[in-house]
Amino acid sequence: MRDTDARIAALRAWMAERDIDAWIVPSADPHQGEYAPRHFLARGWLSGFHGSAGTVVVTHHAAGLWVDSRYYLEGAAAIDGSEVELHRLESAGVPDYPDWIASALPAGARVGFDARLFAATAVERLNARLEPAAIVTVAGGDPFDAIWPDRPPLPRRPIYELERRYAGATRTAKLTALRDKLEPNQACFLSTLDDIAWLLNLRGSDIAYTPLFLSYLLIRPEEATLYVDASRVDTGVSAALSRDGVAIAPYERVVEDLGVLSGALLLDPGRNSLWIHDLVSNAATVSAADQPSVLLKACKSSQELENVREAMRRDGVALVRLLRWLQVETDGATRTELTIVHKLRELRQRGDRYIGDSFETIVGYNDHGAIVHYRVSERSATVVRGDGVLLIDSGAHYLDGTTDITRTVAVGQPSRAAQEDYTTVSRWPARCYRPAATAGTPTRSRAPHCGARRATTATAPATAWATSARCTKAPSAWRSRAPNKRCYRA
Repeated sequence: MRDTDARIAALRAWMAERDIDAWIVPSADPHQGEYAPRHFLARGWLSGFHGSAGTVVVTHHAAGLWVDSRYYLEGAAAIDGSEVELHRLESAGVPDYPDWIASALPAGARVGFDARLFAATAVERLNARLEPAAIVTVAGGDPFDAIWPDRPPLPRRPIYELERRYAGATRTAKLTALRDKLEPNQACFLSTLDDIAWLLNLRGSDIAYTPLFLSYLLIRPEEATLYVDASRVDTGVSAALSRDGVAIAPYERVVEDLGVLSGALLLDPGRNSLWIHDLVSNAATVSAADQPSVLLKACKSSQELENVREAMRRDGVALVRLLRWLQVETDGATRTELTIVHKLRELRQRGDRYIGDSFETIVGYNDHGAIVHYRVSERSATVVRGDGVLLIDSGAHYLDGTTDITRTVAVGQPSRAAQEDYTTVSRWPARCYRPAATAGTPTRSRAPHCGARRATTATAPATAWATSARCTKAPSAWRSRAPNKRCYRA
């Protein structure tokens, strides 16, 4: 892990030149998305941890990685041998990184971060935790431009138009619906890529596992401006946008335009960065509110609902074909976790309207299935043979919808203990939601270790096991004595 320690040393040197005592590196990009382009994956480059969620904090005397329970194992493996200390969130006595900073640094210390990567509301929460300790936050720029020598460039892949039959409504209708939610003469600015793609019926491939493209969108009462590299938009799409009142401006020009923007502006503080808020605060009259596109996007038309059903049917066909392939393999090749990943992608590609996977496929056999968000590689791939349990967690993007499917497959004859554990975990969610035989009073109870509320009735067990990312196995004391009869068998 000498690379990790050397990179941390480079960041510390950059911090020292600017009199900064700590620097926060989140899992984020300027668009506040779940996934980010490789250009913004600085936390992974710095620490070696490439999970989808986690935060690194570097001071001049310590470095830490904060992850939730999904990444306890992967995080520990990624930083092994480096100076980075793992902080397991939600474990007893483990503070989140703001509280750790407040206790580790003296009064008057300066804590920096890239203002593009933190939503305005996130900065408010950070300040609320640090101000009692008299610690100051510094909204700065991007240190990795200076210390990351082979940093990937910003993506500039082509952007394409989604056909009306898949989009649910025309671009004009969606923009009109959004404007109807605004005050008279009020503009709205969007940073979130899923909202922009949905509103304009456009798609791209700038980010792994998401058909989105880097852009910003400013919507005025009579026109709109899409900030994106024009070379990525062909003449046909550009002409269609122009007919619908959408102009194209360079991605970088958003700084200049927002700096002089005047009048009323709706800006969602939870979905726009502090950097954006600072840009518009000079001239515009900002109203902080949820951006209307979020609810509009969530309310699906009958056509969109049918599209999703059709995508699920098509994806189900691919999965059934995979299950059949697992039962009867005809090519004689050794079957591994990785070959199953490739086979499932191949089967999906055979169907219509496939765009790509919607997240990195998880295929874990036996003990690998117990690793949350396990990512198979050439080195880690286990041969799938003998008796055991195979976990498949995967999804795909299609032109008409997105899927996410998890299946547990019995390989050979799983052990009695495995059958009992699987059956116990599977039955309790059904019990939690199933109405009582006699009238019961609806109540709410929290399933232990899963962190999610489950609807139950007064006659249901007070403590209920429920499947979730953080509750995947029941203890032996809860084992059912009936073997599982509904597990897929390969």
